[in-house]
Amino acid sequence: MSASAALTGLIFVVLSFNFDQIVGDIVWLGRAGAGLVLLAQPAIYGLIALFPTRTSRPVAWTLAAAALAVTAVLAGIVLATTEPTPGRRARELPSRLSFVLAGCLATTAGGLALAAGWTGGTSSWRPAR
Repeated sequence: MSASAALTGLIFVVLSFNFDQIVGDIVWLGRAGAGLVLLAQPAIYGLIALFPTRTSRPVAWTLAAAALAVTAVLAGIVLATTEPTPGRRARELPSRLSFVLAGCLATTAGGLALAAGWTGGTSSWRPAR
């Protein structure tokens, strides 16, 4: 969690150095925004996991909802800032969407599975004697 927060801070520094060039190009602006959101995700999810609850279900539902919100934000950024050239957009859009949204969808699925009570191998795990 602290590593993602540190890297997010470094992205802010890099963005401040190249602010004029990034704001002037819609593609770079979208990539910078997506990178910022992607690096901030682990810190946000880590803070959600620290909620003081008696069961894991409230945390799981909150995690799934946050992941869905981040998925919507990232999809909007990618769709709004992909290069408008017709030939390039056809090749670039599916790969950018798949790379950007894969982690969000996995987090959503994990949150929903935890909320449903599917703990996988953790419920049968026993420490060695």
